[in-house]
Amino acid sequence: MKKIFVVSLALMLFGAGCSGQAPVVTNTAAPVSPPAQNSDTGVKTTQNITIQNFAFSPKTLTVKRGDAVVFKNSDSVTHTVTADGGAFDGGQIQSGSSYTLDTATLAAGSYAFHCAPHPTMTATLIVQ
Repeated sequence: MKKIFVVSLALMLFGAGCSGQAPVVTNTAAPVSPPAQNSDTGVKTTQNITIQNFAFSPKTLTVKRGDAVVFKNSDSVTHTVTADGGAFDGGQIQSGSSYTLDTATLAAGSYAFHCAPHPTMTATLIVQ
């Protein structure tokens, strides 16, 4: 019985090795979710807001839900991007660094935001 098993195993291995086909590999990793897509166009776009001279520019930005918004700190001091109602908070953004907000996490609407250490710095993000 052992002889038949060994011969059968050898034939299977030899046959698999000579078939010219690559062995089948099963991927056990968790599936990766695709990036959020703009509901109108199906394409995720990136919009930019610059933090410079203690101001957000532009002061008002309208995006499609699913777009990414990159807040780039071009000032020499640390700033935050903090939604007035708490919908998002970029934390401390060091000089030369940025914070990216994925608007797929937000409902359509208007979001006033500010810099926590500099409350006179305000702007509005409109998500459609």
